[in-house]
Amino acid sequence: MKIIDLFAGCGGLSLGFKKHNFRVIGYVDWEKSCIDTLKINFGKDKRALFIIEDLRFSFNSTKNRSRKLINYSLENNLDGIIGGPPCQSYSIAGRVRDPGKMKNDYRNFLFESYVEWLNQLRPKFFVFENVAGMLSAKPKGPPIVELVSKSFNLIDYSIPKLNKDIVFDLAKLGGSQNRKRVIIFGVDKKSFDDHEERVKNFYENLEKQFSKPKTVFDAIGDLEKLIPLSKAEARASHNSSKNDILHRVRFHNKRDMKIFKLLAEDLQKNNPKYSTTHSIKSLYGKLVGRKSNVHKYYVLRWNQQSNLIPAHLYKDGLRHIHPDPSQSRSITMREAARLQNFPDNFIFEKSQSDIFKMIGNAVSPLMAEKIAFAVKNSMK
Repeated sequence: MKIIDLFAGCGGLSLGFKKHNFRVIGYVDWEKSCIDTLKINFGKDKRALFIIEDLRFSFNSTKNRSRKLINYSLENNLDGIIGGPPCQSYSIAGRVRDPGKMKNDYRNFLFESYVEWLNQLRPKFFVFENVAGMLSAKPKGPPIVELVSKSFNLIDYSIPKLNKDIVFDLAKLGGSQNRKRVIIFGVDKKSFDDHEERVKNFYENLEKQFSKPKTVFDAIGDLEKLIPLSKAEARASHNSSKNDILHRVRFHNKRDMKIFKLLAEDLQKNNPKYSTTHSIKSLYGKLVGRKSNVHKYYVLRWNQQSNLIPAHLYKDGLRHIHPDPSQSRSITMREAARLQNFPDNFIFEKSQSDIFKMIGNAVSPLMAEKIAFAVKNSMK
């Protein structure tokens, strides 16, 4: 089946769909770092198109870079559209941090661009992915889910009821990270008389793939240890892997390394002292000299799943501290990619900041693979 990937990011969704022999004929994203990464990993298909464009202007701009892909899709009987608009405006964490509660963020309504592509190209199905916070977002009064549901129905696509039943956790699908996502699967009513049954079958097929979650140790336990240098250099506080350019530590100052070691050692005790939000906030105030309204530190647990891997990692890794006290550090790009279930042979392009952003914003390829399997069986 032929599909296009909108808001493609670095290609997590596409990677999963390719595992089930879907052919991605086009990728659209507005970040050059993402398009460069997509080209490196998927560019062997010379027929695929890679488009840098803000999807808000795909159909109303004189400089419409997507026109070639639109025409290409119409000529080649497109089967499906996959993708999910940037989710920061829907995320509960984003709304907590933003003074305006993200109400004026343009990303609240990027779903309208997705709907317009659907209406113009009329594929048989679509997959729309977003954060669970989407279910409670009300940026301009009416709940976003009401607007989204109405939009899909107006263009004659059959979708499920948008509630907690369409929220899926990566951990329950066999991942090593707690990562809940809204998955909306839709089918063109004009193409199938049994469109409601196909939507129902998709979710049944997705639930059938629930499996035992992996742990942090399963994901990163075999990676090379990165130990603090005896004398920190100008740009390095730890040794780096000689075999993996993504397995290197961002520079940490002595104060942060001391805190990382303290918290990781404390976690190994029978009765850890810093196991509550209040105790960690107090520790932050004592050692840093400032108050914080949010929980600044978190040490990953070897025998549990990781907390959510966010794009915020490009700023700091305070909430993703490595569980080994001897390493006294936050996680590396490789470890973040592993916790997102990216294979080691997937190539990320650009700077450390770009790579952390791409990894945190991506759909886990493992979740994408499970979604693709459900789509394949539903659309038989």
